[in-house]
Amino acid sequence: MLPVRRGGRAAAGGASQRGVAVGHRGNPGRGGCGHAHERGTGAAAVSAVTARRLRRAGQRVTSQRLAVAAALSASPRQVTAQELWERMRLRHRRLGRATVFRTLEALSEVGLARRLEQDGHVYAYVACRPPHHHHLACRVCGTVEEVGEELVAEVSRRARRELGFEIEDARLDFYGVCRRCTADAAAAGAGATGDG
Repeated sequence: MLPVRRGGRAAAGGASQRGVAVGHRGNPGRGGCGHAHERGTGAAAVSAVTARRLRRAGQRVTSQRLAVAAALSASPRQVTAQELWERMRLRHRRLGRATVFRTLEALSEVGLARRLEQDGHVYAYVACRPPHHHHLACRVCGTVEEVGEELVAEVSRRARRELGFEIEDARLDFYGVCRRCTADAAAAGAGATGDG
């Protein structure tokens, strides 16, 4: 059985996902996004980690960037830049949509966020921190679950053994339907067929 760390749960009607994962450039020699999601981490801790990582990468640390990082960390599911901006704009009136987008990209570059592709080439983001892992993204509810490196370890071994290929980096995100949404759909289908 694969070790799975559960992410947050979204409300019904989340956006659907598809396509290839687009991750940050970091953690050479390691796959996935190289970190676990920061849900449940306090705002002060998120700000401290964010400031440290941005400075280390030579990027500016601003109150707006820290606010975006805290809002992303508090999100129970993946969110687009637009969704995050809409959530934040009442409390942060001077925060522009472009600032949110650029900040999410900066957070992805320093390994504090993971970018997931949705239908229509729109990206959603999820907050991250160590240890290394990959993602299972539900296209129905938007929940993102973390799966450890064990999931792809055999692929790495076989590539080395059978093809002589040494994998240095892998960013894997699997898109589908989570257990709960599958059960909900089955229950709804059973209810519809049981009524006739």
